[in-house]
Amino acid sequence: MVKFVIYMYILWIMILDTDNLKLKFFGGGHSIVDESWNRKNVFDAVSKIYYFVDGNSEISYEGKSITFLPGNMYLIPPGDDHSWSTRGQSSIIWIHFTLMLYESVNILDYHSFKRFYKPDRMHCKKIKKCIELFCQNDIYSQLLAKAYFLEIFSYFFRFQPLKKYHIEEKVLRLEPVVHYIEQHLSEKLTLQQLARIAAYEKTYFSTVFKDIYGVAPKHFILIKKIEKAKQLLITTSDTLECISESIGFHDVFHFSKTFKKLIGESPAYFRKKNLKLYF
Repeated sequence: MVKFVIYMYILWIMILDTDNLKLKFFGGGHSIVDESWNRKNVFDAVSKIYYFVDGNSEISYEGKSITFLPGNMYLIPPGDDHSWSTRGQSSIIWIHFTLMLYESVNILDYHSFKRFYKPDRMHCKKIKKCIELFCQNDIYSQLLAKAYFLEIFSYFFRFQPLKKYHIEEKVLRLEPVVHYIEQHLSEKLTLQQLARIAAYEKTYFSTVFKDIYGVAPKHFILIKKIEKAKQLLITTSDTLECISESIGFHDVFHFSKTFKKLIGESPAYFRKKNLKLYF
């Protein structure tokens, strides 16, 4: 009982420990979209903030449906089975990002948050400035962009209680597993190998992992590989062969097929589209 209380206390500290938040920015912009902005049952590896200037769009995820209304700012978590639809044209200011605790705990999994709020004029200016600054390469711009972003992001949590959770010491034991996966995407990772890191028996490890992260270890590894591929496609000029090999695919066709299954489009098309825009 004492051990359980200690673990719960440590977990509580972890979840409230904003000093160890790690922000990764994957893109942002101001875009006009139409009916072609339409995706069905795809996996999104990043979180998203959208500010709708005008227009009418809708998203479905986790059994919930949200209609985007002009003047509102929306926070969309990552996950499976996202579906999008747009009627007519919509003008959107958007940011794609991940914000993790200890590089493995998504704070959206453990905190209640508002799905949208109505920003004032100053917040509208700051989200535009945030995107502009993130595209600069100097340290001043990057630090200021993060400051603007965290201020905007914080409003989704205002007056929201901490979620109830029942994960005991499991997050603590799985954290090094997630870190190991992220550092060894080019290698063949086995269940037995990962279970040993967490000091769990192999079958029980799979059960615990799916309990915490919502997907089996094998699928989680695949998600991490594709997440890394998206980053490389956007930020480098590496060939598809180089990228696929760097994340453990030794067959470009298999990589492209897997990428399209999870993202809804081929790596080549994803890169071409995002040379100008990623939303």
